[in-house]
Amino acid sequence: MSDHSHDDHGHAATAVAPLDTLRFEKQELQFFDDEDRAAGVAIFKLLASFFCILLTLMVGVTTWMCFNANASDDPQAGVGAAYHTEEH
Repeated sequence: MSDHSHDDHGHAATAVAPLDTLRFEKQELQFFDDEDRAAGVAIFKLLASFFCILLTLMVGVTTWMCFNANASDDPQAGVGAAYHTEEH
């Protein structure tokens, strides 16, 4: 075999940049902060609107179910069957 280990491959390709080049400027940090804040506000508005829409739908369905509930104890009877008379 060879005397070279697997760790010797790719050292030139994976050279780490000095830490001074990885730092952001104050304008960039402010831009990132503003973008994060805008994204947070947008997500909050989206979730709040979903909550309001779903709450409205649940209240509407619950109200409809209360007014259109089956008054009969017969599980095979249709909705509103107790209100119809047997005149046939």
